Amino acid sequence: MARQHWRLLFVTAVAVLTALLLLPDESLPPVTVQDKLAHVLAFGVLAGLARRAWPQTSVPVLAIALTTYALATELLQIAVPGRTFSALDVTADTAGIVGYFAIAAVAGKGPVSGRTG
Repeated sequence: MARQHWRLLFVTAVAVLTALLLLPDESLPPVTVQDKLAHVLAFGVLAGLARRAWPQTSVPVLAIALTTYALATELLQIAVPGRTFSALDVTADTAGIVGYFAIAAVAGKGPVSGRTG
């Protein structure tokens, strides 16, 4: 898949995730372990899409950018009725990001890790 397609998928995923993260509280199910798992998985997928969309960008830069996005969405939730900032959500988001890049590093090849051979 061409890089511009990965970028479009990434931007689409960010738009959908942002909308979900900024829904008012009454639109959401109760907070459970599954909620934190959803954060881990969502941000792991974002990390994978970012890596494929920008394979020449270093992992630390991508990780910092994605973690900044996670923190920003949590801060924005302060202004959403019924929502609050959650350090646990930022932690789960960061775990997804770091987890993806750790698995990619162990796998060690292909566009996931940035290497092609």
